[in-house]
Amino acid sequence: MRNLTHIQAIIFRRINNTIEFLILKRAPEKGGFWQPVTGGKKDEEKVNEAVLREVMEETGINEKNILNIINTNYKFNWKKKDKDDLEEYISFTEWLFGIEVDSSSKISLSKEHEEYKWCKFQEALNLIHHDTNKECLKKLKTFLK
Repeated sequence: MRNLTHIQAIIFRRINNTIEFLILKRAPEKGGFWQPVTGGKKDEEKVNEAVLREVMEETGINEKNILNIINTNYKFNWKKKDKDDLEEYISFTEWLFGIEVDSSSKISLSKEHEEYKWCKFQEALNLIHHDTNKECLKKLKTFLK
């Protein structure tokens, strides 16, 4: 079984003591569901480098707009069937990061996503599709209190 490292970056901003979370809607051919930034770490990358790359690729947000990177040290494991060998599974370890951005940050979506929305916690929780992503949002919220 192959083992891969993934990251999940929940982007947020503060406006007048209110925290808003950035949620992305995947393109229809990619599932059409709502999620935070997620992606795989390349072999030569460190996890924190993968986070910055994925945030930039999926949202256009670069380091000059990032105010704070929170490494929650939270990780979870999941697996899926290998598309190339349906008898095999791929195992993933996914690390959670919170990314605080300047409230004036402009979003420029990749082709992977078709829409984005800034949401308060409960709305984001209701929109997010996967339970693991919901759990990560709850974990991050505890860091932000």
